[in-house]
Amino acid sequence: MLKIVIPVICSIVPAFSLAQYGPIEPVKTAGPSVSLYYPIGSTLKNAFSSQILSFGFGPVDAVSATKGRFRTGINFITASDHGNKMLLVPLSAIYERDFNPNESTTHPYARLGAGVTYYDYSFRSGLKKYSNKTLGASGFAELGVNISGRLNFYGRYNAFDQKDGVNFNGWSLGISYGILKI
Repeated sequence: MLKIVIPVICSIVPAFSLAQYGPIEPVKTAGPSVSLYYPIGSTLKNAFSSQILSFGFGPVDAVSATKGRFRTGINFITASDHGNKMLLVPLSAIYERDFNPNESTTHPYARLGAGVTYYDYSFRSGLKKYSNKTLGASGFAELGVNISGRLNFYGRYNAFDQKDGVNFNGWSLGISYGILKI
């Protein structure tokens, strides 16, 4: 993955549409998400466990956009165990496509995201210590279903730059709920 070196100071991530094909429609709902992150690399599994808590904030609704639309989102993947700690903060531009051919209340969707991630980790795995605070590239592919414009259930594959030879890639299963009408 190409390395991205971009100074990022992030305190607030807008949860609104950046761009959209066709007529402009505002994001209807945005809100928090909670998921379980399953790392695929043995180094992270040894240092923490096979499940890591993740939470974020971003778009939730699946309003019909037959040609897709662009959005933003932020996620926090965090773990702490026996003196080991890890925080990954991916900030992503998201392309979303809704696959609802009619106006039902259940919308299957797909999302692709790419952006920059802040890495802050310090852990031991085996006899080796890994520690770093840096930026890197990240991306994801997500499939999910939205119910009534407020509730998402999703599965996501997360891809991250390797740092210090550690594979941070993994799968997420999660839920998000729209609390803000925008």
